[in-house]
Amino acid sequence: MRLKTLPVWLLLASAILACNLSGRRSTPIPPVLPTEPSAPAATLPAPPTVAATETPSLLPAALYYEAKDGAGHLQLFRLAPDGFTSAQVTSESEDVGAYDVSPIDGRIAYILNNALILMNGDGSSRTVLADGGPPSDAGYTAKTISSLRFSPDDSQLAYGMNGLNFYDLAAGTTTNVLTDQFSDAGGLTLLKEGYSPNEFSPDGSKLLVNIGYYEGGTLGIYDMASGAFNQLSRPEGGMLCCTSKWTSDSSAVYVASPVIGMVDPGLWRFSAADGAGTTLLPPQNTDSTYNFADAPLVAPDGQLYFLFANLPTIPASHTPLMLVRSAPDGITGRTVIYPDTFTSINEALWAPDASMIILVQSGNPENWVGGSAALYPVGGGAPVPLLPDAGNLLWGP
Repeated sequence: MRLKTLPVWLLLASAILACNLSGRRSTPIPPVLPTEPSAPAATLPAPPTVAATETPSLLPAALYYEAKDGAGHLQLFRLAPDGFTSAQVTSESEDVGAYDVSPIDGRIAYILNNALILMNGDGSSRTVLADGGPPSDAGYTAKTISSLRFSPDDSQLAYGMNGLNFYDLAAGTTTNVLTDQFSDAGGLTLLKEGYSPNEFSPDGSKLLVNIGYYEGGTLGIYDMASGAFNQLSRPEGGMLCCTSKWTSDSSAVYVASPVIGMVDPGLWRFSAADGAGTTLLPPQNTDSTYNFADAPLVAPDGQLYFLFANLPTIPASHTPLMLVRSAPDGITGRTVIYPDTFTSINEALWAPDASMIILVQSGNPENWVGGSAALYPVGGGAPVPLLPDAGNLLWGP
């Protein structure tokens, strides 16, 4: 998940294929009537049963993404596991904002015009769960709805609105557990500290939380049972950015940064138990080179997969990155696992088993959102183009 750290905490169509079938006209053959009784026909064995051929799956699951429709509005789309069949999921008259997909039944929650909407995967039962009113041109306010995540068991929907909230999907009730903090700067209300969901741990016991400031931000871990909240801090100090991922056993969170400026590059690991942090790749080495990292994933084989670059200078635009694999410390046995260097990555999504990664890249160095999506097999082989323009990728049923 990519953590946004812009000043106002800004958060982030496929063509439908048609087949024309041409009919074939046949000339009828008149029946031939027998002139004498015919011998009984021999009983022939029934033809063998042929199993239906299933379309092979290119992807480990359906891929959800955002793209513009014919009217130029961002909508949600679903790419089937075959990697070819795409369908439009929403048909709104305005841009669809942040969204999430239930891992259990495929229900979809999304933000539209500062309202939180829930619907079934087929578009039915569209319901407004929360409405913050018209979006404010002044920026982030206590009424701004930001980010949302389904719990792994589909019992709750976490979302940001004047803090961190949990919507009980069975009871239809909302509980606010962390409240945003604002400050008055000469009559201007500024966000001091705001909270929204980032990602539930795989076992659902904890929630990684975005903590946003007027400029920048960091992360925290909320314990679902006790309500305890630990703000994460880098051992060397500074803000946390930009992509994060839980380990499969829910014991830790990896955080990686491929950019430098307001935030530092590097790679860190934080304990879920107490929030204690370990710097795996420092922003800068003793030789003055910089460590850039992105999209960390500890795979079922126990190895850490991520995008990495060690550079002597600060990149002028997108950081050129390569796919690597290492021990969980990010250093031991680090090996390049794909020959290409990627110079314009805007988004990355791993398959859960790290067998492939989908990269969204833009040909415009000034464009930091969306682009063409292609699949890169870790075991080798040519990339597979998936979508000409996509963003905000998520796996779903």
